[in-house]
Amino acid sequence: MPTDMRRACMQQNEELYCYLVTKISWKGSYKRLLTIGTVGITTYNKDTLRVTNQWRHDEVLGVRPDSTVKPSQPHLQRLVLTLSDTNRKRQEMTFASEYRVDVLTDLLRFRDRFTQRMNSGLLQAPIEKTAVT
Repeated sequence: MPTDMRRACMQQNEELYCYLVTKISWKGSYKRLLTIGTVGITTYNKDTLRVTNQWRHDEVLGVRPDSTVKPSQPHLQRLVLTLSDTNRKRQEMTFASEYRVDVLTDLLRFRDRFTQRMNSGLLQAPIEKTAVT
């Protein structure tokens, strides 16, 4: 029987948002519950409710819509979560959800807690405000 992947550092996590997503990897696609909480992000096996992954917000490098999806494929609502693993290597996880906009919005509510890495290439120059004339 598989073990629960719950991490001790996530014990105080209070889950605020929950979405049904599909994790897309080279091994295949898996339905997961993705929750966003006060301490981090958790994925659960939707059938057994066992924790499959957990990341603290400070392990997240960024989140973005998947740019490989073409406009002719609106049903492919994918997003990419970029993480820093235990060896400080960059890891990307792709998820699909019909609620992609909501998932992205709720993840970005915690962007001030994401890891800030200047050499990651994920940080962009700040958007300058310009006056409209």
